[in-house]
Amino acid sequence: MDRIGRLEVWSVLAHDYGLYGIVTRLERMGFRPGPMLRYDTLQNDQRVEYADREAIAERTGAYSRKLGRA
Repeated sequence: MDRIGRLEVWSVLAHDYGLYGIVTRLERMGFRPGPMLRYDTLQNDQRVEYADREAIAERTGAYSRKLGRA
């Protein structure tokens, strides 16, 4: 997975969990996701990365709530 793919994963994860500080950081890096970017538009390798990050967050309690996938 390339750098853009990873940024897309972080963007979707941030939106799903309401982590808008991460969204702001991504914007400062110059990353502007397309309006159709969401979990179901991620490629398989990106979904694996998303699941890995989500599992880590759930184990550590880093994300307090999930907003849901549109």
